[in-house]
Amino acid sequence: MKRPKTKRASRRRRTSAAHASAAPPHTGYTDVLDRPHELELKVRHELLSESRLHFCSLVIHRIDHGVCLEGIVQVEDDAPDVCGLAQRVEGVERVVNRLVVHRPHRVPVKG
Repeated sequence: MKRPKTKRASRRRRTSAAHASAAPPHTGYTDVLDRPHELELKVRHELLSESRLHFCSLVIHRIDHGVCLEGIVQVEDDAPDVCGLAQRVEGVERVVNRLVVHRPHRVPVKG
C-alpha cells in the first residue's frame, strides 16, 4: 500500500524547520568577529605570549561580554594580571578567572 504524498511533504517541512531552528543564536560578537571561536583564540594568543606565565592547561569559554578562564598556571613573582591581559583583546569586557595558580617554591639559600 502506498503512503499518501502529504506525509512526505509534511516530513520535509519538519526537517527544514528543524534545520532553520538549529541556527546558532545571535551573541552580538558576530558583528566584530568573523570566525567561530575567534575571540577565544585571540585571548589564548595574548595569554600564551606572556613569558612570565606558564600554563599547564588552559581552557577559554566565551560568556556574555567576555571570557571565562579555566586551567592551571604557574606564575613568576612579577607576572602581570591575567584578567588585564585578557581584557586587552577587543570584545572582552568581563573576565571570570577560575585559574588555579601555582607559584614556584623557592628554597632559601643556606649561609
